[in-house]
Amino acid sequence: MIGRRVYAACVLLLGSLALGQTVQCVPKKDCSNPVQFAPSQAQFIAALGSALQPTAPGMPIQLKVHVGKGADVAAEVSRSPWTPAAAISLEARITVSGPQVATRTLDWLPLSEVPRTFVVGDGQLTNVDLDYRLRADGSVAPGTYTASITYHVWDSSQAPNGATGTTITSPVTVIIPAFVALRIDGSVAGQEATVRFDYGGANAAAYVAAISAKRPLAFTSADFRHIDVATNDPRGYRVQVSVAESTVTRAQHPGVGDVLIRGVPAQGTALSSTHATDGFEALLTPGDFGLHVDGSETPGSYVFRVTFQAFANP
Repeated sequence: MIGRRVYAACVLLLGSLALGQTVQCVPKKDCSNPVQFAPSQAQFIAALGSALQPTAPGMPIQLKVHVGKGADVAAEVSRSPWTPAAAISLEARITVSGPQVATRTLDWLPLSEVPRTFVVGDGQLTNVDLDYRLRADGSVAPGTYTASITYHVWDSSQAPNGATGTTITSPVTVIIPAFVALRIDGSVAGQEATVRFDYGGANAAAYVAAISAKRPLAFTSADFRHIDVATNDPRGYRVQVSVAESTVTRAQHPGVGDVLIRGVPAQGTALSSTHATDGFEALLTPGDFGLHVDGSETPGSYVFRVTFQAFANP
């Protein structure tokens, strides 16, 4: 997802050094409106690993740069540290345009305390639009985080190092919701998986060997490769498991045994942690599943649908 444009306009009037500089926001109140990210829990989970759009006015920041003849204007944008401190990634995309300037757009750049410098040009009237987006990182603790974004414009022909010029700031607010999320093969859309134990025909020997060794029967196929879990809740997560046999399995094999997860009956079991995760962490793979057999079953195909529900630990 890309940064969504909402509505703030900041006008920087930059004269020659001899005439001084002035800063004006139009309307004046708009530059004090924060760029705000306040996603719902569902929106945040859906965006994990990608980007979030702002949810309140404050974008794009529109700089209208007026310069005297012969000026060669440069600009930079930077972000203050987050309060409270957090590893939150805010990115900006900068577009420069105007009647005397060819329109160009810089790719998305992460913002930090280190200023990002770009050339505005020598047009007497130049527009600089800045869009923002937020990287949704599941490792950031829930809470409200604030920072300020600083825009600095100067005449680089007279002050190459940016020691002079005109500066304006605007606030940014990020509200991170508490969440617990499951991801099956990289998708957070589904909460079910299918596991198959197919031991007819050529696999009959493995079925007999499992009975002889009194060990669970290994899976033969599944419709997933891995299941991951993530939470930023300091209490950790709890994943409840339920198992349903396919109608074919129940009809053909009424005495089939329990599906196991790491040797424990899967039905009603709970997988849990007591702390937040560092983003998504591995929860299960097909190899964690087995089937209890004792020789009373008819060799064949056993298919089970496993459902997962994730919660924060109470």
